[in-house]
Amino acid sequence: MIVPFRDLLNIKKELGEINFLDYSRVSLIDAHCRLGEEVGGQVRQHLRHRLDTIPEERLAAVLFQARACWLALEERRQSRALPEVIRKTLHEYRECLSAWAEGCGIAGMRHPALQSLSLVERAMFLQHDNTGCQTGIYRQANGHLVLWHTEEDSGEESEGRFDQLRVAIFRTMGANGPALVLAFIYPDLLPGSAFAWRSDGYVQAVDALRLKPFTGLEPRLLANIASWVTLFLGTLAPAGQVIEALGPYYDGYALNTIYKQPDCLVGKKHEFVYDLIRHKRLASDPGSILFQANAFSRGYSSNALRLMENLNPRGRSVFEQREQRAHAALDEMEAQFYANTTPFLARLMTSRRGGKRAYSNKDVKARLIARLGPQEAEIWVDGGPGVPNEPYQVLNYTY
Repeated sequence: MIVPFRDLLNIKKELGEINFLDYSRVSLIDAHCRLGEEVGGQVRQHLRHRLDTIPEERLAAVLFQARACWLALEERRQSRALPEVIRKTLHEYRECLSAWAEGCGIAGMRHPALQSLSLVERAMFLQHDNTGCQTGIYRQANGHLVLWHTEEDSGEESEGRFDQLRVAIFRTMGANGPALVLAFIYPDLLPGSAFAWRSDGYVQAVDALRLKPFTGLEPRLLANIASWVTLFLGTLAPAGQVIEALGPYYDGYALNTIYKQPDCLVGKKHEFVYDLIRHKRLASDPGSILFQANAFSRGYSSNALRLMENLNPRGRSVFEQREQRAHAALDEMEAQFYANTTPFLARLMTSRRGGKRAYSNKDVKARLIARLGPQEAEIWVDGGPGVPNEPYQVLNYTY
């Protein structure tokens, strides 16, 4: 069923414009504290909602995993088996999570389920969450890369999650000096778990995978810790190396990245779930495509799918149809000899074909189109579902 156009307009109007929060003039730790203060009211509201709506058995498991995740983080942070740059960034994550939790004001919350949790364990409980989305990566005829992404959020736990749309701006170090990090913010999650980009030629977008709950008892990390680390490291350490170093995980993501190397432009996606990690690199041929939605990519064994993926064949086909529509659209673009991919993708994101899983649907909170060249990047970003003739905010970076 096609979503009525007026409904999409109303949702877009209700979400409003994206608010850019500039924390680039303070330290990374202070920036996360200020971000926590900014979103604190919404975080506390969402935390109460989660505690009251998660089934009791599932809540007990997630609370246990929040404590165990903190232990796993401490173990990884101190492990000499990890490269120093990853250990250092894990330490920064630890300090930033604590500062964010302080800023959010969750220490004073009263709820039976929270009484035995420390402040950082409460923050870690909030990080035990995943979102929707779909992402594509395409290599243009001139070799430039384009990444497009819809940020989607749905489900009972997501009700009232957004009070407004935010992109937070941080300052960090890159391979060639200081760099800006800009990240779309879920009020209850740290940066990195949605889409984000850096001023030094790095873009990432996350797609959660529909998984069966993990039932093991050993301490593991949450996938969105890895996505925070990859974002703030950028090209200082390959994302694949970070993901492999920090596993195994309680959950899983598909992390899509495009970035500049001295002699080439690279596109990759990394699917990492529990103990399984798979990397795929975009081919160097013009017209090459990588696509990801909330289902495992083709190529996994049926046994792996049965053990991990929480989708029946019909549910899986919904996400496979998303990929088919993306390929068909790009075939059409190439047949019509479009010189500039970005405006075409902006129009594609207004498509209501596919009903609830169309590019433009009721769950879309924001959209990103990023074009990466050898010396410059162009970022198109807009809030809410795509509607025709609505302009994007366009940001340009040289490096």
